[in-house]
Amino acid sequence: MFAFVAWMAFPGDGALAQTGRDASTVSALSRACRGDFAMACGALLALDMDRMRPVAAQAKARESCEAGSPLACTALGLLLADSDPAAAQSAYARGCDGGDAAGCYNLAALHWRSGDPVLRASAVTMFFDTCDRGIGAGCTALGEAHASGDGVERDPRKARQRFRQACDAGHARGCGLLADGYRAQRDFARAAPLFAQACSGGDAFGCLQSGFALEDGRGIDADEARAAIAYERACNAGLGDGCASLGFLVLEGRGTPANKRRARGLFDRGCYLPRSSMAGCVVYGDMVRDGVGGPRRADVAVRAYERACTEGEGLGCARMGEAFAEGRGIRASDGLAKRYRARACELGHAEACGSPSP
Repeated sequence: MFAFVAWMAFPGDGALAQTGRDASTVSALSRACRGDFAMACGALLALDMDRMRPVAAQAKARESCEAGSPLACTALGLLLADSDPAAAQSAYARGCDGGDAAGCYNLAALHWRSGDPVLRASAVTMFFDTCDRGIGAGCTALGEAHASGDGVERDPRKARQRFRQACDAGHARGCGLLADGYRAQRDFARAAPLFAQACSGGDAFGCLQSGFALEDGRGIDADEARAAIAYERACNAGLGDGCASLGFLVLEGRGTPANKRRARGLFDRGCYLPRSSMAGCVVYGDMVRDGVGGPRRADVAVRAYERACTEGEGLGCARMGEAFAEGRGIRASDGLAKRYRARACELGHAEACGSPSP
C-alpha cells in the first residue's frame, strides 16, 4: 500500500532533495563532516549515495549512523531494505528516534505491512505525526486509510484533505489520488492539472491518467503528442495500460509517427506487465497472427488471446474459439472452440453469442 521514502534533511530544515548538489553545498557539508558533525556526514552521504557502490554506501551510512546522524540511519535502512528487512527496521527506528521524519515514515510503513494490529495502530499514529511534519508520503498514507476505512474511520472528506496536504508537500502519488477523486466526480478541469503534476513527480498512474486526459481533451485541450509522452512515461514505469495506449497512437500515427513494428513491441510489452490492457493483448495477438510489424507466429498469438480471455476480455475468448475451430497455433478442438465462444458471450462479446456451433 505504501512505498518507502528517501531521507529528509536535519530536523527543522527543508527536504534534502531540494538542497541540490551544488559545489558550495558539498564543500560546506564536507567541512562540517570532517569536523565530526554527524548530521553533515549523513547529508553528504545522501547527496553522494547514488554515485557510490552499494557496499561502500552501506559502510559509510553505518559509520555515520553510529556517529549519531539520524539521516544516515534512515539512509542505511533504505540500503538494507531488500537484503535485511530486520536490520532496515532497526535503522529506521534509530533514524526516527533521532528526529528524522522520513525514518519514522519508513518505520510506520513496515509496521503497517506487518499485519499485526498493534503495530498497525502505531503506524497510524506515526503517519499522523510524519504528515504533520511535512512528509507527503505520510499524508498520502492517511488519505488512503481514510478512503478505505482501514485503521481509521472511513471519511472521503478527510481523505481528500490528506491527499491535498500530500500533493502540496510534493508527494506525486498524493496528487494523483487527489486528481482521481475529482475525476470520479467528473470534475475534469480540476483533475487534469493534478494528474499532470503527479506525472511530473514520477507517479506512473498520474502519467497514465494524464495521457487519457490529453488524448480525449478531458479538462484540458486535446494534445495527442503530449499524450504519447505521458503514456510512454507510464509504460517505462511498468504500467501495461501505458504501453498499450501508446501502442494505439503509434499504430495509427496519432501524435507520433506511425510505426507498426514499434506498435507491435508496445502491445507485446503491455500485455504482460502489471495493470495490463487486455484489449492491447488482443491487438498484439492479431498483429502476430497476421504478420503485421513482424513475423507470423500463430502460437504466440494464442498465448496473447489466452491471457486476455483469462483476464476477462471477451474478444480474447472469441479469438481462442476461432483458433481452436481452425487449428491455428493450437490443436483443433470443436469442444474447446464452443467452450471459448460461450465464455466470450458470457463476457459480453455479442458476436460470439450468435456464433454457430462448430
